[in-house]
Order: sequence, then C-alpha cells, then structure tokens
Amino acid sequence: MKKLSLALALVLALSTFVSCAGELETTDASSGNNNNAATTTTAATTTGGQITIPIIEPGTDEPDPGELPYDIEAFPNATSGDIALEGYEVWGYWEDGVDIDGPDGGHAMFVFTNDTMASGKLTATFTGVEGAPSDSGIVFGMEEDIDEMYWYWEDGPAYYMLFVSDRGSLYLSKVGYQGAAWTVLHDTADPIPGFVHGQEITISAEFDGTGNIKCYANGELLIEYTDTAPLSGNRYGVRAEIIDVTYSSVVAEHN
Repeated sequence: MKKLSLALALVLALSTFVSCAGELETTDASSGNNNNAATTTTAATTTGGQITIPIIEPGTDEPDPGELPYDIEAFPNATSGDIALEGYEVWGYWEDGVDIDGPDGGHAMFVFTNDTMASGKLTATFTGVEGAPSDSGIVFGMEEDIDEMYWYWEDGPAYYMLFVSDRGSLYLSKVGYQGAAWTVLHDTADPIPGFVHGQEITISAEFDGTGNIKCYANGELLIEYTDTAPLSGNRYGVRAEIIDVTYSSVVAEHN
C-alpha cells in the first residue's frame, strides 16, 4: 500500500490541528493524515447505500472534485451481516486490524465505507498493551460526507466515541460537535470490573439514532445515556490511541 510519507502527515498536523490528550477535561484536538493511493482515477459511485471509492495517482496532495486520495482496505474479522467490512485510514496507520503508527504517536482511526448504520449495535473486541493505558474503542453516529472529507481526528465530522479510558473505565464522548473537540457524555469513573490494560475486552454501543445510547463492556450494561442534541450520522469505525492495539472482531448489527 502506497501512502504519503509520515513527514507530510506531520506537516499537515502541525500546521492545521493540535493533538488531543484524551481524558475528562480534554478539549484539545489533532487532525488526520492524507493517505495517497495507487494507480487509477475514477469517479465515486454509490449503489444500494454502499460507496465505491476511487483512488488517485501517486503524488497528488489534494483531491480534484470527484477524486479521493486514499486506499480502501479490508479490516480483518469486521462484518455487517454477510458484508466483509472495508474502509480507509482517516488518521494514523493500520495493518490487519492493528494500530501500527500515527503522526502523533499511535493515534489512529479507521472508518468503514461499504456499510452505513444510523441505528443498531456496534461491537468490537480488542486487546491493548499490558501496562500501557490507552483510550481505545469504537466510533459511530459519524456525520461525515465521505465525498468531501478524507482526513480528520477531532476537528472534522462530529461522531460519538465509546472507549476504555486510560484508567480502565467505560467512557462515552461526543467529538467535534459545534466546534468542540471533545464533550464528555458519561464516564463510569470506576474501572470496568476485572479489567486491566493488556487484556482482551469487548465493548458495544447500542443506539437508536435519536440520542438513546446503551453501552456495554464484556456484555454488562454500564451506561444508559440520552443525548438531547443527538448526532444524526450513519458512519462508524474504530479508534485507538497507542501502537499495537489489536482489533480481533468488529460486528455491526442493524436494527
């Protein structure tokens, strides 16, 4: 896979956004990388709600109208019904479901492009790094226009993020809403029962598209939250904070 160099991503990050640290009072933000793709240039097409994304010639920094400068990749063991999910790196670098690097130290986000879900249940099983706390989990309700946005972190489309926090709690946030990089919705404060960083964990967000959200860790309901200013997006994906966070399963279940 061909990409723009990490140096270019660093230049973009330094000139455009500020990196997010990611805890309760965190309000700073960083942006994403511009991933260059391989060989051809075609127009984007949409069929049955699924988007076919073109790739553009190497060396092009900014897209022309109708062209998007990134590769579409498979994400192992990510499914929506009988669909094998695929998408693109909106920030950082992924390989076979593993966060392998990022221009600001491992921050990486991956958004699926061949399925959308305005309501349903998104579940991910992942493993962090022993002794290395990180804010890692899933994103949903993303209000992205995929024909216009192609790199971002917390200063682009708005989205919800459900994650296991640095201190091991289950944490629900809203990102990029009305210009705020980070809005705390609910944090369990207490660590997830029996969890330590480095263990495999499964988290789920069940949402109805009108602001009612239920959040689970290892099958246990820990958060019930109603957002009075709900996001209406239907894109979803995963987000990790440090290198070597590994996603072994992502499952989208539509209502």
